[in-house]
Amino acid sequence: MTTPAASSFADLPLEEIARAVRQIRYGSVEIVIHDSRIVQIERREKVRFDKSTGSNGTAHHAHGCHDPHRPER
Repeated sequence: MTTPAASSFADLPLEEIARAVRQIRYGSVEIVIHDSRIVQIERREKVRFDKSTGSNGTAHHAHGCHDPHRPER
């Protein structure tokens, strides 16, 4: 049986995955697993331009890969 502290620790990767998915409009979330454990979560966000407006169109924001040690832009 797991303790409440162990259970909440085990939920952290799932919370991070959910947060990464919520923060992306266009892109991908990659989960890296070693020895059956989640060790890294990468978030890649794409910039999309509206083809009908040409180069002056509105771009969606992009953050690149999620690095927990680097502040969000």
